[in-house]
Amino acid sequence: MGAQTPMMKRSHGKTRLRDLVFSTISRPPSGILVDCVSLVLVLLLCWISLAVHSTETADYGSDLFIALDGAWRVLCGQRPHIDFYSAFGPLTYLIGAAGLALAHFTVRGLAYATTGVGVILGLWTVALCRNGFSLFTRFAILIFVVTFWLAPFPIGEPFYITSYAMQYNRLGYLLLFLTILERFGNIFHLERGRRFGFISSGVALGLLLFLKISFFGIGAILLVIGLLARKPAAREIISLLVAFGTVSFIFLVYLGWQISPMLGDISLAAHAREARLLSSYEIFRVCVRNLVHISSVCFLLLVIYISDSSESQTPLKSGTYVSTKLCVFGIVILLSDLAIASSNAQKSGFPLSILPVILLEQLSCRAR
Repeated sequence: MGAQTPMMKRSHGKTRLRDLVFSTISRPPSGILVDCVSLVLVLLLCWISLAVHSTETADYGSDLFIALDGAWRVLCGQRPHIDFYSAFGPLTYLIGAAGLALAHFTVRGLAYATTGVGVILGLWTVALCRNGFSLFTRFAILIFVVTFWLAPFPIGEPFYITSYAMQYNRLGYLLLFLTILERFGNIFHLERGRRFGFISSGVALGLLLFLKISFFGIGAILLVIGLLARKPAAREIISLLVAFGTVSFIFLVYLGWQISPMLGDISLAAHAREARLLSSYEIFRVCVRNLVHISSVCFLLLVIYISDSSESQTPLKSGTYVSTKLCVFGIVILLSDLAIASSNAQKSGFPLSILPVILLEQLSCRAR
């Protein structure tokens, strides 16, 4: 063979560099170094949030005082549903109460509470995604979870409208996100520590029950779908039930086992929300507000299905069966986002729809 020209050498060098970079970001990360980098990233983001977080409220000021009033009542010994009415579970007020205690009953406590929960969610995500995901996917998930929680504005509002309003919706989305990621990740054979994954889902579902009932309902339905799609072992089901039961037991002890006041408050809030949905055609309005978002995700899923069904090489390289499962999963997630957004007071935003994109990226990395 003849000698290679300088142009051919440069081309081969670029190819080798590209392959090296891709293999680095697409291989499943392992080792303490990646864990340490993830931990530093979480702490850095939370420190930045605490440093720049302001308690100034540009809109939804009433929600700020709802959170402060509930947290103050909890610190004074009162309990939600029993000593005062609440449309939400006690988890929101317990988080706020911890922040107020750290800030000596000042409004700065909301920033402390937000930062503390951000650290917990970050560590939770690091533990859940330690195996089975590529390096790029793992850090994408971690950054999304932490920054989505720390964002100092309501979901669906412009970033300059600072407010702590409706933080419970952000927490609900993220707990639901972690639950779906674990269960449906296993369906797509993105194996991780399965026992911890079931414990994680049980804890998340238990927290959702005492956070906001609408998120718990969607989470329970999706978890059942995930369990039916890929039947787990008996010990894994036991792990899930024990984790869910433990979290529920702790909250029920805190509430003095008085379930009827909690059910009464939730029922009253549900009837009020139902009347609003029927009178204002909220579902139709949510679809119109998120038309671009819905169309984009549906178009992506359609392209995946058509391209993977064709005879040409595709990024998945795994047959129509996987692409069909991914498309069905994407539609289920869109419907879940639609149901949650219709029950919330958010103007726009389908946060859960990032999940099909994450799974597609991971499947593409694994196939390549």
